[in-house]
Amino acid sequence: MLEPIKIHVNCLTGYSPNCFPEKFKENLVKRIIEIKETETLVFGNEWIPGRRYNDNDRVASVIMGCISQSVAEHIIPHQPRFDKDGNSNPILEMRCLAYTTNMDAEIFDKWIYEALDYSGDTDYYYKYEKDWN
Repeated sequence: MLEPIKIHVNCLTGYSPNCFPEKFKENLVKRIIEIKETETLVFGNEWIPGRRYNDNDRVASVIMGCISQSVAEHIIPHQPRFDKDGNSNPILEMRCLAYTTNMDAEIFDKWIYEALDYSGDTDYYYKYEKDWN
């Protein structure tokens, strides 16, 4: 039995659209908006809702890139996700598509919460901590 895919959001990274079912990003954006409008979100002290957090399309792209990255680390560790011409690994595409097609609502939401937390943390860092000199 394979271990579950690790839910970890740590960057905005590239992904192949072939890794995701049709309208996956659209559904992510809808759910992100719904969560923001209906839930009281509480994250750490070093967190603010800035440009990255407020851009729902960007939050969805962060999730999709990190899903692709997590699936790759799970099934093809230490191998590149893309070849030298920028083509995605076909095994990664198949496994990522299977993972996202069969994702339940709880896991879907966990990815969203992780991405919102990451985005707010990043907004805080660039506003208060980054040394711009």
